[in-house]
Amino acid sequence: MDPDTHSRIRRMRIDANAVDGEGRTLLVIAVQAGQEEVVEELLKMKADVNRKVSNGKNTALIEAVKHVTDELTALAIVKRLIDANANVNYANEFDQTALFACAPRAHLNLVKFLVNHGASINHVCKTFKRSLLYVLYVVYVVVTSSIEFLITCGARLIKGESQRVLLIAASLQSEHILSLILRRIGAGPKELEAQDEFGDSPLHIVCGAKDPSIAAAHLLVEAEIDMEKLNSKGLTPILKSLSCNVEPTMAVFLLESKANPNHASPSNSSPLIFACRFLKSPKIVVLATRDDSNEDGVMEAAQSLIRGGANVKIRDADNRLPLHVAHETAARLGMPIHSSPFIALLLSHAGHSEVFARDGLGLLAREVYEEVKGEELPLTTVRIPTAVGNLYAGDEGATTTRASFRSYHGGWGAAEKAPGGQEGGGRREEVSPQAYLESLQETVVLRKKNQRQAKEEEEALRLTDIKGQVLPPADLAGDLVTSLRRPGQRNVSRQTR
Repeated sequence: MDPDTHSRIRRMRIDANAVDGEGRTLLVIAVQAGQEEVVEELLKMKADVNRKVSNGKNTALIEAVKHVTDELTALAIVKRLIDANANVNYANEFDQTALFACAPRAHLNLVKFLVNHGASINHVCKTFKRSLLYVLYVVYVVVTSSIEFLITCGARLIKGESQRVLLIAASLQSEHILSLILRRIGAGPKELEAQDEFGDSPLHIVCGAKDPSIAAAHLLVEAEIDMEKLNSKGLTPILKSLSCNVEPTMAVFLLESKANPNHASPSNSSPLIFACRFLKSPKIVVLATRDDSNEDGVMEAAQSLIRGGANVKIRDADNRLPLHVAHETAARLGMPIHSSPFIALLLSHAGHSEVFARDGLGLLAREVYEEVKGEELPLTTVRIPTAVGNLYAGDEGATTTRASFRSYHGGWGAAEKAPGGQEGGGRREEVSPQAYLESLQETVVLRKKNQRQAKEEEEALRLTDIKGQVLPPADLAGDLVTSLRRPGQRNVSRQTR
């Protein structure tokens, strides 16, 4: 302040503690306006630094940290107020101190200055039943530097807040806050059991992100969170990751952390089924329904599941094996069977009983593929690449313990040997690829011809009387009715007598 202004204020003999119509003192008005020099002059004039404003019962110190947006200016004013013996731990009518009031600003230097001058870091707001850490992170979502400083100084959450903070940190994929809560504050088993309104634990939430943080998941697993906990839909974290992630990294991490590869959902869908199933919901990004299921990620997830002990024999609620589901997915994606590495992987680990297993509708895996494709392709289309036809015709008598991947993959191949050197009953002899496709085409054409003949015969039977004679077209309607009457039946008028 220049000397002329200083002397002018002195000559005016202003009452430094006068209030306006809103109950604000001159000191509070100067503080709210960020007028550092005016504040200094009013303090020299013995303004009451702890006088309360009528609205909210705030002091000049609370108003300074609440309204002055520039950190340097706020810090200078706060320093002058504290030097003038402002009460740093005074709580207003909402039981909030200056530290609570500066939470929205997240000015680290201001927070440090208040703490270094005696501000209580563990004051609990009785009005809202919240600790300072909770207000900083949950209510205002400030930068972590202020939170980390307060935790270093000994700030703590009150009962029940750790669970909420863990859930929010998980939703933000914030490994830094998770590390502070788990390692510095020491959240225990009760906090790790926290669940949101959907029954998701912090690990469910991390795994449910489209691009989850492995570092955040590692912190939770390191803290011994339950990896088999079910949410309200009955899903484990690994099932949720397979349903929502676009990359297999999280699923692979959970498997390496000893997650159960066979813990199924309420519909008995195992993680292996989740990895290869087809979902139409655009809100759920399933591994197998990315641009195509040839992606390396899908294979990596499946291979990790099988390496981790995933059971290829577990059936879901529709009595489907993973092999059935993989065939359905390939069909819906328009992928030929022999081009699907997922099917190839499952077949390489499937036995005879899995290859010829039927689902709840009585369909083999290859028949599931044909049925799905049949629903989507025109009836006139000859589906040589996808209609695998009678590839396994007569194979039910085979006694091999392993499926013939070669014959399934390309549609041809030598017969496998049954135990004892005998060929499996009904196995086809080795044929060339071209011969197989020609034979398959002939089969499809013959099938259509038989269907046409069956329709013609059915139409002829419909137009034939009970004696087996074809009726003349002209007398068809009347004579057909006459011929169908029972012997001795008399004509009856349709009118009610």
